[in-house]
Amino acid sequence: MALGLNIDKKKMENFWYYYKIHVFVGIFIAIMLVITLKDCANNVMPDVSVAYIGANYIPEEVSQKFKDGITASGIVQDVNQDDQQELLFQSMIVSEDVKTQQDIAMQQKVMLVFFSGDTQLFLLDRENFEKFGIQGAFEPLDDWADKFGVSVEKNPEIKLTVEETTDTHIYAIPLKGNGFLEKSGFKTENMYIAIRVQGEKDQEDSEKMAMYQNAYAILEEILKYN
Repeated sequence: MALGLNIDKKKMENFWYYYKIHVFVGIFIAIMLVITLKDCANNVMPDVSVAYIGANYIPEEVSQKFKDGITASGIVQDVNQDDQQELLFQSMIVSEDVKTQQDIAMQQKVMLVFFSGDTQLFLLDRENFEKFGIQGAFEPLDDWADKFGVSVEKNPEIKLTVEETTDTHIYAIPLKGNGFLEKSGFKTENMYIAIRVQGEKDQEDSEKMAMYQNAYAILEEILKYN
């Protein structure tokens, strides 16, 4: 029996030595998910979800001004029939250099946001747009670029080829100098707007497609101020 106990203890010591960072990160993510679920339980369900992913910190008052501006425009439709226009805005600050456990946790949270499919509209810096764009994370916006006179010659970075495909499209619209966002307090230098790609399950879900309609309505409202 003593031998068995020694073996188990040794395994535990080895596990902790090699995986302690992973354990801490897992605990942090679990806490973040619990907090998020608690917030969702205490608040109304959103009619559309928007996320910022970039290096710039977004103060709470800036995100609130953005939400208020969109709500005041009256373009968000009441998808869940709760007689409210509710926009969920998530700000995820991603460091260029991953140095801490918090940096790792935030990177993983960003991946969870994409994989969950619950966020429709994205505001991103160039690095993150290109990173996820070549992975096929966004809907083509070629028609929107034409509609709003966005030049690919002046903004060649917005046209990408998705990895392991021949699909080359415009996947984001640059927002430098955008009046709507700057009025809210955003720094628009090196900022882009994109729509998450719709999966088969999204297209079979009428409520989810209604949320995408809201996302496209917000996209159009913002681009009016480009």
